[in-house]
Amino acid sequence: MVIGISTVISGAEDAIKEFNAIPLRANRAVASAIRTVERKIVAKVRANMGGKPRWNHRGRSRVYATPVNLGGPEHSPRGGGPGVFTGRLRKGVGGSRPVTLGNTTTAWVGVGGSRLNENNLKKGRLEQRYPYFEPGVKAAEDGLVGIYESALDAALKRRGGL
Repeated sequence: MVIGISTVISGAEDAIKEFNAIPLRANRAVASAIRTVERKIVAKVRANMGGKPRWNHRGRSRVYATPVNLGGPEHSPRGGGPGVFTGRLRKGVGGSRPVTLGNTTTAWVGVGGSRLNENNLKKGRLEQRYPYFEPGVKAAEDGLVGIYESALDAALKRRGGL
């Protein structure tokens, strides 16, 4: 005697599509989290580059009729901090776009200098005397794990992609 059992499963195709979409959403979530982490590190590093100015604008100028005081001493001694890092060195702090090869997504944050020769000359010496990059990275490390966790949770819980 042969007993035949037939079953109708509804939604199997949708479930298969959803399971196939999870790796794509996870990769997008990791790339998005990496960009968020890069922005956070760059902001912290640039925050370390803003000290008190080593000079004070004294007297009137063409722009201001009254004397301007920036809050610093008239003459700064040679010792002490470097003051404010501005210009190309500050703008050179940045990151790269995330690159995915296989299951690995990588990116970097650094002080650019390939096209800015003056950055190449001074960034290493300034980091040794007045560290700005390493303390910025250490200050940003606290919340990095939470950024990745929230991005991956959102990728797994939400349907339809990021």
